[in-house]
Amino acid sequence: EFRRVLFRSFTWWGNQTRHDYTQKILDKYTELHPNVKFEAIPAGWDGYFDKLSTQAASGSMPDIVQMDYLDR
Repeated sequence: EFRRVLFRSFTWWGNQTRHDYTQKILDKYTELHPNVKFEAIPAGWDGYFDKLSTQAASGSMPDIVQMDYLDR
């Protein structure tokens, strides 16, 4: 059976705890959907949106981007 593999780049911002948690979620998703592979691109908060602007202007923006900010 042929299954097309989908590669998706995904970036988010946060500290190491958030990076580890997000990677676990991506790993679980891939476990449930083995035809989906992620390129994880974690980043810090400083300069995150500037980097996204540059990537968007150059056509190299990741497929999935975290844009939210949750203030609790």
